[in-house]
Amino acid sequence: MAIDGPELMIEMGLPEAARWQKALLKKPPTLAEKLGVSSQDPAYVSGAYEDAPLQDALADATVNEPQQASILIAVLTEVPDLEAASNLALAHPDKHVWMINPKGKAATVGDTMIRTHMRGRGFIDSKTSAVSDQLTATRYRLRAK
Repeated sequence: MAIDGPELMIEMGLPEAARWQKALLKKPPTLAEKLGVSSQDPAYVSGAYEDAPLQDALADATVNEPQQASILIAVLTEVPDLEAASNLALAHPDKHVWMINPKGKAATVGDTMIRTHMRGRGFIDSKTSAVSDQLTATRYRLRAK
């Protein structure tokens, strides 16, 4: 690895070096793995999307009814989508819901709006992930009482 500045050398024993080598050589997770979806753990998707990375991640990993899903995914492009998505999540309190929205300040539905709304409805955010150059995602679950 090239760094700007003086060379850095770390000394460690063989077990530690083997663990570091394994970690450095491990392939990064796919978007489907980040979202926790597969044909065995399908998602129910609410909302429309034309994002190629998201389409690839969800290929063969969706169902038509939320009851059949392991996880919920809500694609938010307009403000009313947020209310519909939180209502869907409340109707299925045993499932996580990924709120996927456009990145950037120009987004109609942004991270702050989503987080404020979801926390106000009793949800807690537990994970975030980039979806693509255009979309980002945050996972929510109803807070345990």
